[in-house]
Amino acid sequence: MLKYIVAFLSFLILLYSLSLLLYLGVNIKTFKNKDFIAIILLLIGLLAISQIEKITNVLYINLANVLLMGIILHMFSIISLFLIYFYVKKSKDMLGKMLLIEPVDEDIERKDKRDFELEHGKIHIVIEKHPKKAYDMFVDQIRYGKKGAVITIEPKDNIREKYGLKKTPIIEIGADFTRYIRIEHIQHKLVEFIKKTKSDGVILIDCIERLITNTSFSEVYHMIQVLRDYSSKNNSIIILSLNKDTLEKREIALLEREADIMQGH
Repeated sequence: MLKYIVAFLSFLILLYSLSLLLYLGVNIKTFKNKDFIAIILLLIGLLAISQIEKITNVLYINLANVLLMGIILHMFSIISLFLIYFYVKKSKDMLGKMLLIEPVDEDIERKDKRDFELEHGKIHIVIEKHPKKAYDMFVDQIRYGKKGAVITIEPKDNIREKYGLKKTPIIEIGADFTRYIRIEHIQHKLVEFIKKTKSDGVILIDCIERLITNTSFSEVYHMIQVLRDYSSKNNSIIILSLNKDTLEKREIALLEREADIMQGH
């Protein structure tokens, strides 16, 4: 009986180690310091497997039992690997659908002249309680040939109908969004978008407060710094709509250092 318990424990630890390994593989592009804990746990799991293997070599006196338990363990391992693979694949497919940000040309009728002249290579923060002027600025850029992307907490269908954005990629940050997405994923996708569009790119984020609530100010501030750097290198435009009432004075001061500030409507 003891040998079966030991074999089952060995299987559980093996499954646990494989799960950690796949987790590290999926998140390799957005690796963070806290993920080193997963590496340490993985090493502990592998060490435990090696020790259990020594115990089983002592307990498995009968060769037939050894072969039988080996076959069972391998079958369970293969099944588990397939289940983990499909789970990871489904998660990555979900991530891809939720963060589909590809440059497209939008069909919006031009005016005689621009409503806003925005400097390229910079972040423009619009101080407003509701994101109105920020969208006017964004649409004005799209109207004259820019390729845009929107990160919002508003229903994307409402945004499309209100501003005539039929093709522009709009990522809706819902209540359960961060269950699947880390802010590094958003940052990575926006950086890719900037690299593809260069001076033809414009990004609007109207939900800085929601991102801070779901993560932390330091993480969002880091993302803004990264976007500012890539915007400067690629001569693109980034527009942020910000409600000052939701942030502390120190946080507002830090954001103002990274951008041009303008008042909303």
